[in-house]
Amino acid sequence: MRKSWLFIILLSPVMAFGHNTGTDVTSRLNWIIIILALLLVAAGVYITFLARQISQHKKDAAVLLEQQDQIMRSNEEIQKLNKVKDKIFAIISHDLRSPLTSTHNLLDLLNQGLISHEEFAPFSKQLQNDVLNTLILTENLLNWSKTLLNGIVPYQREFKVQPVIDEVIQTLQSLARAKDIMIENHVKDRSVFTDADMLKMIVRNILSNAIKFTPHGKMIHIQEFVNDNKLLIQIVDEGVGMSQEKVDQLNHKMAESTRGTDNEKGTGIGMRLVLDMIAALGETITISSEEGEGTTVSISVALFP
Repeated sequence: MRKSWLFIILLSPVMAFGHNTGTDVTSRLNWIIIILALLLVAAGVYITFLARQISQHKKDAAVLLEQQDQIMRSNEEIQKLNKVKDKIFAIISHDLRSPLTSTHNLLDLLNQGLISHEEFAPFSKQLQNDVLNTLILTENLLNWSKTLLNGIVPYQREFKVQPVIDEVIQTLQSLARAKDIMIENHVKDRSVFTDADMLKMIVRNILSNAIKFTPHGKMIHIQEFVNDNKLLIQIVDEGVGMSQEKVDQLNHKMAESTRGTDNEKGTGIGMRLVLDMIAALGETITISSEEGEGTTVSISVALFP
């Protein structure tokens, strides 16, 4: 319709020009100018139309590219969640199920009278440690899943740090005693401002790793240093240590879990959770280690003014 309208406008002066052959030169020049002007207007209209079409095509292409990027990001997120799902199922089917099955079978033998209380006694400490490890793993698993689904929202408040660390040591004391490991807490009763539950979980995971990779009869020291408005808590073990490559993998959440000095198992979730919580609190963590020389893990905590 637009092309027909332009054609009529352009054609009408030409038709008029053809019927006025007797006009003078000035009249003819005027018609030529009118025709050229109309041609310029028509060209301008057509160029504007093309420019709008091109602009719309560019916008459509940009929208399409954005949609493709969103689809790619969604696919990457789905793949990531599938890996997490596989990891969780593997932990549930093996790391959680195996110790529970062993505990159930041993208690079943005791209840049926197939073993005596004297025969059961040597297994009681191991069962206690298995149950403790299962509880820690379950809590880590639940918190890790929650962080993946909803993120981490800290509840920061003022509290005394020493009782929190003492509570963690008491919780893990049976694991340490089983390997004759002495844990010394040198942290003073200072006031800090952070999330108490998250700090407890951070220290517990770091300390349980220290116990796991420390041989029998060694020591673990929990020290403190004050730097401006930060309290630096250091957990120093006399364990087997690790290479710088392993440290780098830990810092980038790429390290696979390895067995401890008593063949203790792990999943690798604990340190990933530690790194996520440290980041959510806006604090820092430093891991320094040398093979055969032990490991030192330092975390910063905000002091209460």
